[in-house]
Amino acid sequence: MALSFLLGLRSSTQYELNADSALPDGEMLTLTDKSDPDKTGSRFAVLTPLVRDLLANWYAHCAALLGRYQRDPQAGKTTVGVEVMAHLAEVVQHKPVPALFRIYKNGVRPANSKTTWDVLPPLLRCEDNVGRHYWCSQLHRAGCSDKAIDLFMRHIVAGNSPMSVYAGVSIAQLTNEVGTLQMQQIAKLGLGMATGLRKA
Repeated sequence: MALSFLLGLRSSTQYELNADSALPDGEMLTLTDKSDPDKTGSRFAVLTPLVRDLLANWYAHCAALLGRYQRDPQAGKTTVGVEVMAHLAEVVQHKPVPALFRIYKNGVRPANSKTTWDVLPPLLRCEDNVGRHYWCSQLHRAGCSDKAIDLFMRHIVAGNSPMSVYAGVSIAQLTNEVGTLQMQQIAKLGLGMATGLRKA
């Protein structure tokens, strides 16, 4: 939920976050989460400090969970146990597999907006695309630049959008605008970020 919210992920049947590209030491990644066939293409998503910390903690959690499975003598005797351990190993090794997933009785399934947000009681559920709407409003209200807002909203299509409009300003500078606002707002809201079984 936190990653979906902070990245402003669109409602989708599978979150387009793979373990080989969603790296905690990266500045950005590309996402293909537009459902409109006329508006497809990989779009740049910025990785703010909060997002990078969450990713690092998620991978540390997966490594710790893998260790627990490996120490369980019964885990490797079931089909599901073998599948779970294989997926966890690939995530920890940053292979091109879904980084966000859920473990069910019948195996591993990639996470999506429904399995992420619909676990909440109806009164606590958020509207689709809540992160996009919230952060766009907050960035605009805080007076952040249009370039920073466009970058966060993923209005840049890789290999297609004219990059000349970003001449004279660094991606790091724009990411800092978004990241600073996110940290201020998360602190203001009093929200804590989960660390899982082990902190990175």
